[in-house]
Amino acid sequence: MMNTNVHERENLNIITGLNILLIGTVLVSLFANYNESLILDNKESFWTKEEMNMIVLLNKIVLLGILIGYVYVNYSGLEVLREKKVNQQTYFDGVLELIASFLPVVAALILIYVLSHNVQNDNTITAEGTEGEVA
Repeated sequence: MMNTNVHERENLNIITGLNILLIGTVLVSLFANYNESLILDNKESFWTKEEMNMIVLLNKIVLLGILIGYVYVNYSGLEVLREKKVNQQTYFDGVLELIASFLPVVAALILIYVLSHNVQNDNTITAEGTEGEVA
């Protein structure tokens, strides 16, 4: 039982770190949105459009890392449930949590693909999406 308590404590520490990183990505997103509003109002901004595009892309890559961290924690939690020999319904709920944690990872991968494609084509990344020619 001590082994599962150690795993649960490690998972809690990882989740705390991931949540702190998540708050950081939210703050970067807020600054990027504010920077975009300054650009739209023709005021002096913190970053140029090109710098902002790269910052937004890097922020999404960090977010992907955070989401993968949550997948790891859910997998590790499933291992804890297996070690504790919980009932079948509780274990199944853990499997569902693990599956659900993959969905944001897929969404982040798609978003990063779209953003990187738009950065390569010099389209502007805004809070609403991207600006550029429609193919």
